[in-house]
Amino acid sequence: MTTNRRSFIKNSSALAAGLGFSSVISANTKSTVSNSHAAKVNIAVIGVGMGCRDLQGALTNNPWVHCLGMCDVNKQRLEEQAARFRKDFPEQTSNLQLYSDFRKLLDNKEINGVIIATPDHWHTYIFAEALRAGKAIYVEKPVANSIEECNLMLDLQKKHNGIITTGLWQTSQKYFRGANEILKTGVLGDVYKVQIWLSQSTEPRAGAEDAPPPEYLDHEMWLGPAPKRAFNPNRYRGWRGFWDYGGGQQTDWGVHWIDSAFDGLQALGMSNREYPESVYSTAYRHPKTFNETPACQTTIFRFKDFHLEWSQQVAHLYNRNQGVAWIGSRATLVCNRDGYE
Repeated sequence: MTTNRRSFIKNSSALAAGLGFSSVISANTKSTVSNSHAAKVNIAVIGVGMGCRDLQGALTNNPWVHCLGMCDVNKQRLEEQAARFRKDFPEQTSNLQLYSDFRKLLDNKEINGVIIATPDHWHTYIFAEALRAGKAIYVEKPVANSIEECNLMLDLQKKHNGIITTGLWQTSQKYFRGANEILKTGVLGDVYKVQIWLSQSTEPRAGAEDAPPPEYLDHEMWLGPAPKRAFNPNRYRGWRGFWDYGGGQQTDWGVHWIDSAFDGLQALGMSNREYPESVYSTAYRHPKTFNETPACQTTIFRFKDFHLEWSQQVAHLYNRNQGVAWIGSRATLVCNRDGYE
C-alpha cells in the first residue's frame, strides 16, 4: 500500500469527482425491512477487533441480517472471530468469506453495507472506497483523525447521498435520555459550563524494541496510509497512543463525552453543534513514557454563551471516574453510564 495520508488528502478533489454512490437499499427495501423483516440485508466487517462487537449487535435478534464478509490484517484474530460467529450465528454466516484486503471485500456486490472498525488512520480511505463500491457505511468513532479528513468525508456523503452512521451510541442509553429530559425542564437555571472528564493514571507506559512482525500479521497493510516504519508490538497494540494512528484519549473516550454534552445542550436549546469561537488546550506527557499522546490534558471549547471543558486527569470528579456535568446557576446535573444525579 503506497498511498499516504498526506497525498490522499491532497488528491481528494480528484477522488471525490470519481466516486459514485448507488443506494444499496431502495425506499421499498427499507420499508420492507423495517415493517416485516422479510428482506435480507447482507453486511460485512472491516477490522474484527472492535468491529465484531458491532457485528454481534447487528446479528443478535435480527435473523434477516446476514454477514457475508470479515476482513482483517491479523489472520489469527480473523480466523478466531470467524469461528466464533459461525458457531453462534450459523444461519446468518452460512456464506461468510474471509479477506485480508478490504478492497476485495468491497468488490463483493452481494454485500449491502460495511462496518469500518479499523484503527482510526484507515477510516477515511476505506470510507471513500466503500462509497465508490456503493455500500452503506457504519464507521466507528472517531470518524477520522483530522478536521480535514472529516470535512472530506462529509463532502463525499453529501455529494453521493451515502447511507452513513457512526458509533456514537452512548447518548441512546437510558440514563442519558433521562438526563436530557431533566435538562428540558429548566431546573438547572442558566447553564454556563459543561464539564466532561476521564480519570486515568499518568504512569509512563513501558517501551518495546522494534521486532519482525508475527507471521499472522500483514504489517504493511496495517500501516496503510500511515508513515512506513518497523513493527513495534507496543505501537501495534496501543496504537491510540501514537499520532500516526490515533489521537489519544480525547479522540477516543472524549468523543463519546463531547457527543453527550452536546446532546444535553441541544435539549437545553443552547446549541446546534456549531463550531466553537475558540479552543485552548494544554497537556502533560510523562518524559519517560513510550506513548506520544498526553496522559493529562485540559481542552476548553469556548462558545458564545457557554464553554465546554474536557479534562483527562488523575482525580475523579463528582465521585465518578468519567462523565458529563451540566453546570447551571441553580443546580448541576451529572451523568455517566452508571446513572445521573
